[in-house]
Amino acid sequence: AIPVSKDGNIHVYFLAGRNTADTSRFPEGEPTTPKVWPQDRMVRYQKTDPLRYASQVMNDPSISELNPITREQIAQCAVDKSEVPWSSLRFAVCCDTAFSDGAKVSTKDETVMVVHGYPRNGSGDVYVIEGYGGPTLRAEDFGRMLVSLVQRYRRSGFKIIAITDEKTRAGKKDAWRLALGNFFADVNEPMPNFIEFERGSTKKYERLHSASTFWVDGHVRYVRGAPGVERLCEQMARIGQYAVNPKIKIDWADAHSDAFQRELYQPMRRAGNEERSPWDRGATPIKMEGFDDEEFGRSGEAEHYRAICPREPIG
Repeated sequence: AIPVSKDGNIHVYFLAGRNTADTSRFPEGEPTTPKVWPQDRMVRYQKTDPLRYASQVMNDPSISELNPITREQIAQCAVDKSEVPWSSLRFAVCCDTAFSDGAKVSTKDETVMVVHGYPRNGSGDVYVIEGYGGPTLRAEDFGRMLVSLVQRYRRSGFKIIAITDEKTRAGKKDAWRLALGNFFADVNEPMPNFIEFERGSTKKYERLHSASTFWVDGHVRYVRGAPGVERLCEQMARIGQYAVNPKIKIDWADAHSDAFQRELYQPMRRAGNEERSPWDRGATPIKMEGFDDEEFGRSGEAEHYRAICPREPIG
C-alpha cells in the first residue's frame, strides 16, 4: 500500500527495463523484468524503435539517441541576469493562444507568452527572458497581461519589435488581432507589430526539433530563475517523449519555436567574413570523426589542380 503523505503528494516511481547500475552481465544493464523483457527482446526492440524503447521500456525518453536535446544540454544554456547584454537587446513576445472556454483544465492547452531578446552584435544568440501562461486564461485577461508587459519593457527603454502568434484557423479571421488592438488602444499604447505564423504547414515535432538545434548549438540562453523559464526547459526536455505521445502538453516550447522564424531571428555573422569560404585562409576547420583531412591535402593530383585552377570553385 502507498502511504498517505500529509501534503497530499504522491511520488510515483516508474521502473526502468534495465538496472543500469548492474553491468556484471550486460554493459547496458541487467534486465529488471526478464520474463517480460528479456535481453534479446530488448536488444531487438531498441534497434527497431530506439525512441519508443527509451520511452516505454526505460521510461526515460531523454536517453534516446533520437531525442534532439537532453536535460544536461539545457542546463548549460542558463545564464545569470547580470550576464544578459540588456543594452543591445530588442525583444519579441511569442505567444501560443488557446483561450479557456470552461472545458476541463486537465485536458486544456495552455495560453502562453514567452519574451525573447535578440542582441544586435551578430552573435546569432537568443535570450529567453521570461514567460507567463496557464490553461485557464481568457482572452481579455491574456490581452491585458500582454499590454502590461509591453508597457513595462517600454518604460525601461527597451524596444518590442513584434508580438507573434499562430494564424487563426477557425472562427472569424483576424479576430484576435483586432481584439488585441482594442486592448492597446484602451490605454493609449501603440501596438507593436503583430505577426501571425502559419504553423499548420509543419508538424509540431518538426518545429520543436528545429528549435532544439539552436539550443544544442549554444545559441540560446535563458535567464536563470526568471518566471516561466523552468516550465519551458521542462517541455524542451520532453520533445522526445512528445514524439511518442502527442497528447503531452508542450505549448511553451511551441510558442518558443516561433523565436527562430526568419522575420525575427538573425543568424550569426562575422564582420568582413560574409563571403569567406572553407578553403580561404583564416577559416576555422571543423574536425569530424571519420573524416581524414589529410586524405587529399598532400596528393599530387590535388596540388596539380590548385596550380592550374587557382580560383575558387563555382558554388
